[in-house]
Amino acid sequence: MSWSDLYRQAGARHGVVTLDDARAAGVPATTLRHRAAAEEWPVLHRGVWALPGAPDTPLRAGAAALAAVGERGVLARRSAAWMWGLRAHPPVRPEVLFAHARGATAHDGLVALRSRSLRDVDRTDRQGLRVTTPARTLGDLAAVTSFERLAETVVRARQRGLVELPDLAAQVAVMRKARGIQRLREAVVLLDGERVDSMLEHDIRAGLANARLPAPAREPIWLGSGPGRLQIDIAWPELRVGIEVDGFAWHHSAEDLARDHRKGNVAAAAGWILLRVGYLRWRTDRAGFLAEARTVLSARNPAAAGPLVAGIGHN
Repeated sequence: MSWSDLYRQAGARHGVVTLDDARAAGVPATTLRHRAAAEEWPVLHRGVWALPGAPDTPLRAGAAALAAVGERGVLARRSAAWMWGLRAHPPVRPEVLFAHARGATAHDGLVALRSRSLRDVDRTDRQGLRVTTPARTLGDLAAVTSFERLAETVVRARQRGLVELPDLAAQVAVMRKARGIQRLREAVVLLDGERVDSMLEHDIRAGLANARLPAPAREPIWLGSGPGRLQIDIAWPELRVGIEVDGFAWHHSAEDLARDHRKGNVAAAAGWILLRVGYLRWRTDRAGFLAEARTVLSARNPAAAGPLVAGIGHN
């Protein structure tokens, strides 16, 4: 064992060096401390340094945090969400989760979290770092994330193939007493199958009626014929105006996206205007969406001097 072994191990850990690494490489701790001081290695935590020239990145910060706490900790919550590509930016300080039974001592430069429900199966490796699994990560995020943002993150995780709804349902059961877990439970129920998509369409139809907009066709309208025909969820066929309800159950894969692109192109070629609305927009800004629908329907109805309130004219 030698300095080259030490540097090689540090390179695999995003440039982070510890006293334990020195001992394993046969380098005395005093020798390591002397070289680190003489060469002004950045001190990341007590007994943890960065090699000179190692880039200051979130991965290095995460590696240093894990090195500071030893095998007990695992990157979690917002740190883990960033690691899995579910957040655009990591937190300012790495968030490290400990099994509650083992305790967690305070460390400067990181956020120490505790949980009684952390299991070995909730841990995995990503980019050489210990991190919570995607399902566990979403469970922990529920404590610090709004329902709307959490639902969006779950959809993103499904799109990336990181989780399936049964995985999340099982995680909810394990974390049933965790703070905020009810949000994840509600998101799983929301995303669970056609039933919810149908409920969303029903609610939008009711919202159109309450806003006194003209009644759309009672059933979805189909464009084309044969196996390649396309369905418009809510439609005013005389005006060639439609609403696509982007429910979660059918909009979470690359195939879904390709189908939606084709539908939009075919509809545009046939002279249709397609409005789109999903659960989150409908929940948080239904008045804004209804105003958009009113504007489009009014523009397409030559008999309407103002907002449409009844009937559908013909072009």
